[in-house]
Amino acid sequence: MRFDVPVPCLVVLIGPSGSGKTTWARQHFEEGEIVSSDALRAMVGAGEDDQVAGTAAFDVLERIVSERMKRGITTVVDTLGFDRDRRTGWVSLAHENGVPAHAVVFEADRDVAEERNAQRRRPIPKTVLGRQHTRFKKVRASTQCTA
Repeated sequence: MRFDVPVPCLVVLIGPSGSGKTTWARQHFEEGEIVSSDALRAMVGAGEDDQVAGTAAFDVLERIVSERMKRGITTVVDTLGFDRDRRTGWVSLAHENGVPAHAVVFEADRDVAEERNAQRRRPIPKTVLGRQHTRFKKVRASTQCTA
């Protein structure tokens, strides 16, 4: 799949765990362009799955996205992307700084996501993944994205 975007741009990824967001981002963008909540959790906490570090990680993520948008630098936000207010804020910030914004929505069959999750070093519980898929359906229905 070819993905052409203007440079600079903001790309917001939306999808449950195991849907392929991180893999796709790494295939299409440079490492330094990707701002990952998992990576930031590992940096401010005890690992990518350290949910206690989530607030601190997102504080850092918000700061990084803000600085990159102010400087007009391509930025890929690699989170679940479920928080509408955060997505809206990132897009507004991009537009305020003359940076085009794009959302990329990742849908994966729950069985595929569970299989990918099982291959992780520290898989998330199936119940959590199930809640993500339920929530994703609501997020997907509320976005104006087309597949």
